[in-house]
Amino acid sequence: MLPVFSSQDTNTNFLNIAFGYGPPYLMKWDDPVVKMGISGSYRDTDYQMIDNFFQDFNKHSAITHATLYQDDNQPVTIILVSESFLDQVTNDRDILHPTDFILHSNLTGQTLLIRKPILGSSIYKERIYINADSGEFRNYSIMRGVLLGLGFPGYSENKDSIFYPETDTATRLSISDWRAVEMMYNMDFKRNDTKSQVKFKMNY
Repeated sequence: MLPVFSSQDTNTNFLNIAFGYGPPYLMKWDDPVVKMGISGSYRDTDYQMIDNFFQDFNKHSAITHATLYQDDNQPVTIILVSESFLDQVTNDRDILHPTDFILHSNLTGQTLLIRKPILGSSIYKERIYINADSGEFRNYSIMRGVLLGLGFPGYSENKDSIFYPETDTATRLSISDWRAVEMMYNMDFKRNDTKSQVKFKMNY
């Protein structure tokens, strides 16, 4: 039997996923095409997993189309790097910036990914560094990086959600996750909308 969600459950879940651990404004992409690159120590299976997700994403989004490229010169680039590289970044205050976003494993404490906006660029760009040495958490880390690049930095209280804080291995979006994606990319939300503005547009 499919889970049943009230409109309040759906709205609350969206707000948690869209804002959650992130900045106090929406990180949605307003462009009709989201271009994401993949580079570094990635495998063919990594590329295929993201590409398959984008095919599903494009079915759920009536406004925005996501496309994956095998290069590091896109507005959002997923870069697979060594765990030692991520450790170096997280331990160096000269490299870290307040706008960076770091995701750690809830099970092991290891760094799974770091998102770093490229500062000073006339066009907003960001790099999302993924721990290529994270073993069983690798696919989860990649998918969370992709979702982060699409504007979802938060969490969900639904245990079947990829955003549920106590999971580090989920790779597929739940029904409630896809509803959040549909709300983000089918409703009249704009990048940098505050939580109050989003709630007003939701009549929530």
